[in-house]
Amino acid sequence: MKNLKKMAALSLVAALGMTAGSTALATDTSPKTLTGEGSATIGVTGTYDGSTAEPGKVYRIDIEWGSMEFTYEANVTKTWNTTTHDYVESSGNGVWAAAAEGVSNKITVTNHSNAAVSAGLSFTGTPAVITGEFKEGADTVTGLRLASAEDTKAAVAKSALFNITGGTLDASAEAGTAIGTITVTITE
Repeated sequence: MKNLKKMAALSLVAALGMTAGSTALATDTSPKTLTGEGSATIGVTGTYDGSTAEPGKVYRIDIEWGSMEFTYEANVTKTWNTTTHDYVESSGNGVWAAAAEGVSNKITVTNHSNAAVSAGLSFTGTPAVITGEFKEGADTVTGLRLASAEDTKAAVAKSALFNITGGTLDASAEAGTAIGTITVTITE
């Protein structure tokens, strides 16, 4: 009985094998046509390319600044009037001073990018009669140019000092009165 079962199974396998469709192996790109049930096999190839793609530009710029606190010294002189027994005030040219020269008025721009950047510097006084300027060393500047940090161990940093150059502050102004805004604009 066991042999009969084995022979029946082998006959069934042989019959299925004869009715199954043929398999086409594709090693080229030409199309294959099947005339009945079956499948087509398509070979896939690959090629190694050892070149690397040029990376895109990646930007990171740090901007740090001091407190930007300034004091207006009116340069008022009081003189005693011996006739009226009163002080007479006379004013000269007022002077602006940073709270801590070189620290409170310092702007530092640090470039961590893989591209060179420019940091434009501008000041708008409030009121407009208040004016200011930026200095990089002894030179008056309107911006800082920073090289790429690519192939460097440390980021590229530059600093400028800001000072008020004109305008006055009214005697009634409270400490911390807003007198303008500085804008730092980063471009490539």
